[in-house]
Amino acid sequence: MRTRDIFVSVVMRVRDAEQSIGPALERLSGVMEAAFAYYEILVVDDASTDATRARIAEVQAGARNIQLYALARRKGDNIALTAGLDHAIGDMIVTLDPMLDPPELIPQMVERALQGADIVYALPRERLANRGLANIVVRGFVAMLSRLIKVDAPQAMSSYRLLNRGVLNYMLEAVDRHRSLMFLPALSGYPYATIEYCL
Repeated sequence: MRTRDIFVSVVMRVRDAEQSIGPALERLSGVMEAAFAYYEILVVDDASTDATRARIAEVQAGARNIQLYALARRKGDNIALTAGLDHAIGDMIVTLDPMLDPPELIPQMVERALQGADIVYALPRERLANRGLANIVVRGFVAMLSRLIKVDAPQAMSSYRLLNRGVLNYMLEAVDRHRSLMFLPALSGYPYATIEYCL
């Protein structure tokens, strides 16, 4: 299967991003249009109080395959992303933060998935080098859970990741999937790969 034959869904959550969402969405749309014949971009607006939705509509008018889901009340990252994942129809699904994560990595992530990884994490080197308390706690938690359920999980994870359809289906079966959204792919037992990049 060639990269261009893959249907890729990109899911993102935004809130009060009227100043930045337009350029970020245009950049993402340009990457997807150049790399894939079949794709969709799902934007979940987490009850923005500014003109975020209007900026998204402006980009939608000049681009294809951008869907907007607007939540009536603020729900936070996990519930908003779960709403997008519930609607994604792609063979491969990428979650990203449009303000932080470079969309140019998506074709490389898809290539790694085609080589056999069911999950691909994009990890910024600067974050990996940070030895702060938060990183130590997360790595310790993942290591403990990995030992308990006997799966190979990465010690460093990122919300910028690619999931194949099998992994997403596994996640969507969890009743409270929004509560463990960050860890569910890692604890699924599916093989993963990582890509490091500079911010």
